[in-house]
Amino acid sequence: MNYTVANLQSAISWLNDIILGCLDLNLMNAKDFGNKPVPSFNIDSNIGKFINKYKPTHEEFVILMITLLPHIKPNFFSDIISEYLPDGGDFPEFGGVKGTNHRGILPTGETAQFILAGDNLEKRLEIQRILSDEHWFAQ
Repeated sequence: MNYTVANLQSAISWLNDIILGCLDLNLMNAKDFGNKPVPSFNIDSNIGKFINKYKPTHEEFVILMITLLPHIKPNFFSDIISEYLPDGGDFPEFGGVKGTNHRGILPTGETAQFILAGDNLEKRLEIQRILSDEHWFAQ
């Protein structure tokens, strides 16, 4: 297995834990799960080079992974939501849309806000700033 694949698997597992903690907190009345530090990556991999160059914050890295996942693991969000809503149903707080050519959940800015801020208005506004045209993501 090459470094990029191993690092992506590590990042997917990390994001999975972040989202499960968020859902436990918001749906199961769990205690705060805290921020898991961004995993370290082998510098020889593409993701390792990217992290080393841009040094994203925890929030930025969560958003980056949220945007990548529909392309590398299309069922990721659907599988997680189905664990919490096994009988189906809507969960508008989570955000996301169903794509015309994608059967899974496509994350939106609302998805990022929910995962990173829940219903904390101040934190949600901070996440909106990351998603704005002035952030380095848009540059």
